[in-house]
Amino acid sequence: AVLRIKRYGFNITTHMIVNLPWDSMKDTIEGARILSALGVDQVKLHALYIVKNTLMAKWYQEGQFTLISAEEYADRVVNFVRHL
Repeated sequence: AVLRIKRYGFNITTHMIVNLPWDSMKDTIEGARILSALGVDQVKLHALYIVKNTLMAKWYQEGQFTLISAEEYADRVVNFVRHL
């Protein structure tokens, strides 16, 4: 879809959450490589925000996953940018 719409001159912005609990550093880098290969124009990086009273909030409260540290988040952002 990205390649198809770029043919018409559209500017493509993507958003990516770089600290999903099930993603690794390898997944983050692969995401950057894919977006780079697609030729997106801008990327906005986000941290995961867990909304109260949602299934994800329930899983978090039950300890089904943990969030990465601030240092790990910063490392993922740096590595993401390096692989764009």
